[in-house]
Amino acid sequence: MLVACKKQKTEEKKKHDEEAMQAQEEIKNKICQKIKIELAAHSIAACIQTHTHAMMAALEVKVIAHEHNHLTATDLLKNEMEKKMKTFQSHLQTSLDKEMLSPPEKMNEEEFKIVISFNEEKENEKEKND
Repeated sequence: MLVACKKQKTEEKKKHDEEAMQAQEEIKNKICQKIKIELAAHSIAACIQTHTHAMMAALEVKVIAHEHNHLTATDLLKNEMEKKMKTFQSHLQTSLDKEMLSPPEKMNEEEFKIVISFNEEKENEKEKND
């Protein structure tokens, strides 16, 4: 009976050890799987980041080229417009100088009249229409 008890305890211990080993193996597999997923996610994130940086660099080059072309065109237009504005201002100033009136003089009351006219017929027609 003693031998049978020892044998049973040994078998139970073996079974317990096997279960523990199996649990450890499962934990190890889960950890490895998580690490693989994290590495894949990190790899994807790194790829996306690299692609994003490349796109941003290409966009910066396009923007700089566009700004350069735009500024060059604007500079040419700016010079031309400044010339036109100066010409316009000189014409305007000349025109204003020619049309400048002398300062107003005081007028005597005798120099002007106020005329008020009243047409009774038109007034009567308006009243009839209303």
